[in-house]
Amino acid sequence: MPISKAYQPDLKAILARRRDNGDDFWSTPDGKIGKGSPFATVDCALMLAELGVKRSDPILKGTAERIFATWQEDGRFRVAPKGTVYPCHTAIAARALCYL
Repeated sequence: MPISKAYQPDLKAILARRRDNGDDFWSTPDGKIGKGSPFATVDCALMLAELGVKRSDPILKGTAERIFATWQEDGRFRVAPKGTVYPCHTAIAARALCYL
């Protein structure tokens, strides 16, 4: 990850919280990607992209896969397996994927 030295502490802080929600890529074991803000899957995807992490980096690829796993057949994203699907959740997930 060739990132500016100035952003290295930020990168380190974000990556240190990668498993805080119980699973990898800032998600929960049951697949929630919106829990733990600002250290939720979608939030961290955006922060890492803004810091300059390359799209080809395994961290961002894994994060994108985690977000795509919540994509429903009708095109919406369900950020929690048993949660309600809101338009804002789809917008947030789609925005993160656009960065990735």
